[in-house]
Amino acid sequence: MNSQQFIGKVFGHFRILEPAGQGGMGLVFKALNTHLDKIVALKMIAPGLSLNEKLLNRFKTEARALARLENPHIVRISDLLEANGQWFIVMEYIEGDTLRDRLKGKRPLPLKEVIEISEQILSALQHAHSAGIVHRDIKPSNILLTQDNLVKVTDFGLAKIQENSLIHTHISAVGGTLYYMSPEQVRSLKETDHRTDIYSLGITIYQMATGTVPFDPAQTDFDIRETIVRKPLPRPSTFNPYLPPEFDAFIMKAIEKNPDDRFQSAVEMAQRLAELKEKLKDKLENGRPAGSEIDDEINFDRYAFDIKDDFSDVSLAPEIPVEKTPPPVSPEEDDEEAKDLSEMSQLTRMTELVKSKRLWLISLLPILIILFIIYLISLPPPSGSVSTQSAVTMLSLHSRPPGARVYMNGEPIGQTPIDSLTIQKGSIALRIEKAGFVSYDSTLMVKGGQHLALDIALLRKAAVKEDAKLAQTKPLAPVPQSKPVSETRVTFNSTPSKADVYLDNRHIGQTPLSYVLKSGQTLNLRVRKAGFKELTRQITVPERQNWNLNLRLEPQEALVTIQSRQWPFEVQIDNRKPQKIDRHSGALRIAPGQRRLIFIKPNFENVEKNLQLQPGEKRTIEVAFTPLYGTLEIHVLPWGNIYIDDQLLKEETNIKHKIRLTAGRHLLRIENPAFSTIEKTVVIEPEKTIRLSYDFNRKIETRVLAFDVNKQPLFVQIVVDGRLTDKYTPAAIRLSPGFHRISVSKQGYKLVDGPAEVMIVPEEKKTLKFTLEKE
Repeated sequence: MNSQQFIGKVFGHFRILEPAGQGGMGLVFKALNTHLDKIVALKMIAPGLSLNEKLLNRFKTEARALARLENPHIVRISDLLEANGQWFIVMEYIEGDTLRDRLKGKRPLPLKEVIEISEQILSALQHAHSAGIVHRDIKPSNILLTQDNLVKVTDFGLAKIQENSLIHTHISAVGGTLYYMSPEQVRSLKETDHRTDIYSLGITIYQMATGTVPFDPAQTDFDIRETIVRKPLPRPSTFNPYLPPEFDAFIMKAIEKNPDDRFQSAVEMAQRLAELKEKLKDKLENGRPAGSEIDDEINFDRYAFDIKDDFSDVSLAPEIPVEKTPPPVSPEEDDEEAKDLSEMSQLTRMTELVKSKRLWLISLLPILIILFIIYLISLPPPSGSVSTQSAVTMLSLHSRPPGARVYMNGEPIGQTPIDSLTIQKGSIALRIEKAGFVSYDSTLMVKGGQHLALDIALLRKAAVKEDAKLAQTKPLAPVPQSKPVSETRVTFNSTPSKADVYLDNRHIGQTPLSYVLKSGQTLNLRVRKAGFKELTRQITVPERQNWNLNLRLEPQEALVTIQSRQWPFEVQIDNRKPQKIDRHSGALRIAPGQRRLIFIKPNFENVEKNLQLQPGEKRTIEVAFTPLYGTLEIHVLPWGNIYIDDQLLKEETNIKHKIRLTAGRHLLRIENPAFSTIEKTVVIEPEKTIRLSYDFNRKIETRVLAFDVNKQPLFVQIVVDGRLTDKYTPAAIRLSPGFHRISVSKQGYKLVDGPAEVMIVPEEKKTLKFTLEKE
């Protein structure tokens, strides 16, 4: 459907201005309400869907139900419009981006922003769930962010109206977006309730906090569904080690596979989030200087992460069978609704297929060429040519009754029935014996390339007449088979060769290997060779004489175990992006061959290792880092004791000192008993000098403010180290460097927060704020 063809057209009193997006059921436009001169969003239902009366009636019913939702964080529906044969939903127009846009090309969002966005989404879900409506498609592309950072949840196209609401719609098909679907959605939508929104929101928060979803993008859709239903998901801290442990656990509870183990409501989840926000408020408060420890920990400004797409284009994934889960039994009405939804999905998919037809044909061309080459190779040799296989004849031998012993050229070969026995061309003396029956003797003239079938009826000895001819039952003459080929000679080749081949867990030999199999049968193939990954696949034997099966084995990765006393650090393999490892992840799986490993740890010299790894090899290497050094130049007046990391380096000194320190963070403490004590964390950079000067005689300005509980300024007296001063707020007081206890006092008032214990240092200017309330 071309959205451009609708630009400028008028439907009712709405004029289409420009496309604004595309949903699963149609197009979304920015439009003008000509009666009110107001910008709105129009969601147009695909014409093919509007022709289905049941889908249209259900759509109208659900639209009316969703119009009941009145929440500042849900996009409002104001009207349902039919004009010129088209159906529209009239919605609030939101100026801004989606959360998906916010995540693209950026690092993980600051934790403060993650919490603020999550709080607003939870507010929307609380309201929808209280009205009996489950969204079922929460994901970043359905979360709108206004220019002033207000969250709006949109696209209730897959919403389910629960039984306790005014309307009940039941759909027994799988829907949603794969990466955000809950395990119960993957199994069957009939099992879902409001807790599926809890799971989808948990994955969305996971992506905001880490910059990725907890799935490998190289996995197939089936593998991802298997992971959702059965396999454990990695903790968010796997991708972002700077997440607070409490928030890590919060996300993992939201994405538990069993709905009973998750938060049981949006209210419960919001309460837990509020508790975390209060607990982490010191880390989340505004005004942190850029480059500070908190900035590094919460905002990730110095750590690069890859942001992956939210894969919102993937929707309506097929159902995955789940062990021990019986198929849902749907009433007749639900079956009809599932059929309607299937028609809707088919129309949507047909639209996408038309768009991608040319690309599909181009991508299919190389595959067709390869299949044609394989077909030419597998054709039988032309008549007149001689091959080893053409000289082979297959013999099937049956007797009545069965169980007779068979001899060829005087050698026993087994008992009847005998199927698919390989014999060589020429003259063969055949003898069949069974106790109580007359022996059968005959000579077969065998030509190459035949398939002979003999059915021999043996006579009982008591029934032999005088006529000797009756004792010699004329055997059936070998008849060349006119039936389709019932057996195929399969040639197994592998790169490398000498690999063990198993069919249905039975070892049949090593490659290269020629083996005769029944045509049309399906077998489980397994190929193994030391040092290479095991290859498994299911094969169906084609109905032709010969089939060449060429198999390529991938080398098994080497296992390199790292030992070190200086965890954690990063490792870069062959100039690829460095990855973080610690003592728990110190075993690396690396492709065999010549490999260059560079170990990186801030403030230490890099360690380089060149390894020649063999397939499947296990090796242990030791990594020891050499520290880098920088210089601290410090001057204390009038004098002081200088401690570095609680070790006294200079006593009662007042001259400049240059101290060589390992690069990194160090705790500096300066003591002057006549004045105070200064403590500060200093960061030493490799081969650089940091210069600090502290004068206990020098006063440093500190601002003090006071407010009542209504945030109105108060005129109160300032208290320093337990002594009343002659200063009243608001005021700037001058303090010597060191530790001080600051408070305020006013008769009839008591402190709500305070007093403040602060460290005054020359390079920092502080502003202290106090809140008081009447006693």
